Order: sequence, then C-alpha cells, then structure tokens
Amino acid sequence: MGFFDGEKIIMNIQKNIEQAKKYISDNKLDSALRLLKKLLKLDSNIKEEIFLEVGKIYFIQKKYRKSKFYLNKIKKESLKQFSCDLLFQIYDRLKCYNKIINIFDKFGTKNINEYVLYTTLKSCCELKKISKIFSIINIIRSNNVCSVLLENLIKDIYKNLAYKIQMLNSKNKKKEVEVLFKKIYKNIPIKDIKFKNVILNEYEIAKHKIYLKSYPRIAQVVITTSCNLNCIMCSENNHDAKYVFSDEQFNDLVEIMPYLQRLVLRGGEVFLYKNFDRLLDEIYKNDVSVEILTNGLLLNEKNINKLIKMNAVLNFSIDSPIKETYEFIRKGAKFENLIYNILLLNKIKKEMKSNAKFNINMVVMKRNYKEIPDMIKFAKKYNFQGLNLNPIFGTHNENCFTDNIDKSIIKELREKRKEYELMAKNNEIELINKLPDNVPNENLFLNKNTDNVDEFIIKEIRDKKRKEYKVISKNSNTNLINKLSENIPNNINKMDSVDIYQSLLLNEDIKMFCHAPWREVFIDDVSYRSNCLCEKNIKFDDLKGNNSIIEFWNSDFMKEYRKKISMKKEYEVCSKECLRNKYNSFDRYRVI
Repeated sequence: MGFFDGEKIIMNIQKNIEQAKKYISDNKLDSALRLLKKLLKLDSNIKEEIFLEVGKIYFIQKKYRKSKFYLNKIKKESLKQFSCDLLFQIYDRLKCYNKIINIFDKFGTKNINEYVLYTTLKSCCELKKISKIFSIINIIRSNNVCSVLLENLIKDIYKNLAYKIQMLNSKNKKKEVEVLFKKIYKNIPIKDIKFKNVILNEYEIAKHKIYLKSYPRIAQVVITTSCNLNCIMCSENNHDAKYVFSDEQFNDLVEIMPYLQRLVLRGGEVFLYKNFDRLLDEIYKNDVSVEILTNGLLLNEKNINKLIKMNAVLNFSIDSPIKETYEFIRKGAKFENLIYNILLLNKIKKEMKSNAKFNINMVVMKRNYKEIPDMIKFAKKYNFQGLNLNPIFGTHNENCFTDNIDKSIIKELREKRKEYELMAKNNEIELINKLPDNVPNENLFLNKNTDNVDEFIIKEIRDKKRKEYKVISKNSNTNLINKLSENIPNNINKMDSVDIYQSLLLNEDIKMFCHAPWREVFIDDVSYRSNCLCEKNIKFDDLKGNNSIIEFWNSDFMKEYRKKISMKKEYEVCSKECLRNKYNSFDRYRVI
C-alpha cells in the first residue's frame, strides 16, 4: 500500500470519527458506537482518538467500567487531559478515591480547575490522608483559586480537625494532640491564620502552657450598658449609657478578629451601640461567628437582613410567653412589638434560606417559674431552636434561689427537670437548664485559707476526683489511690497534700478543670476576665499597653490563673458557680 493510499485511509477514518461525533451530539449513541467499533478493527495510528470517543459514549450511558477501560488505553499527551477529566468524574461516581489521587498526582497540576481540586480534596478526606489534604489546600491557596464550593469544603475540613483536636484535649489525650499537631501545623497555609491559631492553641492547652503564642478564640464583649428597658431583676441601673465600648477598645477587638472563631455581643441592649453596624461589618469581613444577646425590641428590617446573612445566633431575653407577666418583668416592653419582630425575623430567614439560629434566655424567678412548659410551647410556635433557663441573681424579692430562698420552688424545679427535658425534646427544642438543684450555703467563700466551706462543693470535688483517680489508676496502685480519694479532707486547707500525692501517683495526668483561660476573653464595663462566670478580673486602669486585650491575654494575672488550673488548684481561683458544676453540659460551651 502506497503512501497516498495510507493517507486516504486515515482521512476516511477521520471523516468517520467526525460522523461519530455528530451522532453523539445528536444523541444517536448506538449508531456512533457501531461506527467507532468498526473503525477499531482497522489498523490505524489514530486509534486513541477512537478510544476517547468510545469512552465518552459509555460515560454518557453511565457504563463507567467500560468507559474507563477505553480511556485508560489513551497514552497520547494531546488526548490525555480529555481522558483524565472523564476518568476523574468516573472514579468520583465509583468512589475510587485512590485512583482520583493518583490521576491528580500525574496530571492534575497541569490543569487546575475547581472540579479537579474539589474531587481530589474530597477523596483525600475520605481516605483521611492529612498530609495530602494540606498539599491540595496549599495548591489552592498558592494559585488563588476562588470557589465557594472549595472554600466550604476547606471550612468543613478545618472545622472537623479543630473539633477532633479539641475533643482529644477534653479527653486528656495529650500525646494524640501532640501527634496531630505535628502532622498538620507546619502544613497549614499562612493565609489560614484562624485555623492555624486553633491548632496551636489546642497544642498549648495539652502542654499546659502558661504563656501563650496563640490568641483568644472566643470573645464576649459588653458593648454598652445602655438599655431601652428597665427590667425588675437587672442590676444595671445605668441605662443612660454610662458605659459604651470606646473607639480604642473597638480597634483592639478588630485587631484580634482574624484569630477569633466566635464573638458574643452583650448589653445593656446591643442595638443601642452607635458603632453596631460597623462592628458587624468587621465581624463579617473576618469570618467570625457572632452571637447576640438582645431583648429583640429594636430589631428592624435593615439589621435583621444583615444578621440573617451572617447566620448569626440571636439569644432573645424573654421571661414569659404571657403578655402580662412579660411586661411586668420587662418594664417598658410591649409584647406585641416583640411578636411582630420575631415574625419578621422568621420571614426574612426563610426568604434568605439562612442557617441563623434563634434561642430564648428565660430568667426564672418566683413570678414565672410555673410558665416553663408554656415557654417551651412558645419556643416551638415561633421557631426558636433553644431555650436557656437561668436563675435570677442578686438581692430581689423575686429571687427564690439565693436571696429569699424558697425550698419548695427549688424542689419542684428539681423534680420537674426530666419532665421539662422530655417536653423540650418532643418539641425539638434544645433545653439548657441552669437552675440549681440544691439550696446553696450563703456563707460560702471559696478561699483556700478559710474553714467555712460549702460541704456540697467539697462533696462534689471529692466525688469528681475519686472518679478521675479510678479512670487513671488502671496501671497504678489502686488501693492506695482509692484510700487517698476517700480521705480528701472536708477542709480545703489540706488540699495541697492531695495535690502532692496526686502528682506523684498519677504523674499529673488528671485533666484540667477548665480550658476557658486558654481560649476565651470577657470584657465588661469595668474589667477583663477569662469568662463571664469567672469572679477574678483585671480593671481597665491596670492595663496600659497598645492593645489591652493582647496585654491582658498574657498578663501576670492570666498566667497565674492558667498555672493554678494546670496544677489542679482551681478551687483557689475559679467561681463557686463553676466549682459546683451545677450546669448541664457545662463544658460543651467551651467548644466551637
């Protein structure tokens, strides 16, 4: 056969391939397949083009195994990229994750696109190839690939890894935290400073670091004490804005926002803060989850739209589902205005298909404690996701818990705890019941140098330490440890001896009481502290640095606080509310 004869045959094959392509575009797949299979019987150096078209047909027909058979025959560089794109999709549908990663390693970097990167990254997640995950993320970051799909996947990866390392810390698995830290920390892209800060922070917790290189991850801020109401139980008599978050404090907060995961805004009434819109813009720009405590009466369409777009968590202060009780407790409020705003909020949330979350904070007192079941129904009716039951504090004739103690009310609330939980569950409401089960000793002062200590708290400490000893004592002298735990004294003066034995016998493996001083900062109208329940604080005047939050974070005060907790001496610094540990799922609210 001469040269021209061979060329004529090739041209004829090419013509038939084009005809097959036309059949494919007209959805005449069987006709195209018959024609192409006839061409495969001919001896030709353009068979790989035919393989590609046959592979396409089987792909369209969802005959993926046949499709990949032909596509894998293609070796020609000019056709390889087309075959790889199809193989990516086939292996994705067949869940052949290793195959996807192998194709990416060979060809993916030559044609970086959203689908290839997403599919490869997802495959690495399925196979838990952590090093490879960060290799792909670094490629995405270095090539400035912008994609909502990719960013959402990366956020999910970071969220899951952050949760994993945090759970390891909560279970006191320090070595596993260190292993995970070493695997991922150096591989995290520089641009992803928020996640880098989370991992460093958890490592520092596991290592019981006192001076932190990581920054706060949670901030709770009182932005004003001004309020539009005059609630009967409120300790703030300064509704005329004696305190407003200053411009300097605003700038300090913005400086740490790149590191923050969550920001809780409190009042007073937060919507009276003059820079509220500007603050929300900074929160949104820095991708910080925001939680707002409000009475809900100053909501309007403009601020609702902004909050719903941010998927904010709104905690409404509503103390009764009954108009008369609500307006008696919340002096100056109109129940009808509240309902109007709640309905508007739900309408806009539905229109925007938002993941915003709404909760109710109910301050429980003598006047309203019987209304808890009605409040659960109210929460369900108006699409709230959570209900928090908080005891009233301070000196007030409505206070049945610590001031004018009413044992019968406390007993009734204790006995109905399970009933409330079941009712909330049946109504798909998350119930957080912070009401005390016991009558406290009003003469309690948790000070190491006092003999006057609440026996209930000592019993709780004793029981908690006994459980911790038993968990860790599997390979230790169990009898000696149990004897030690039984003999924890009724006087905190002698606690040091327990700590010494504990350190010697258990190699200091008992987990820390609280991680808040490593993760959180709370700013009210006069001071800084670690958490809203912490009693010890630093006054504003004691901080003179360029950024007061950063100065507070590694101040002598905070270093001492962390040191005490890491040495298992939380009873010297922590509040009695925390030491009683009376709140359900208390530690969960340390978790992001």
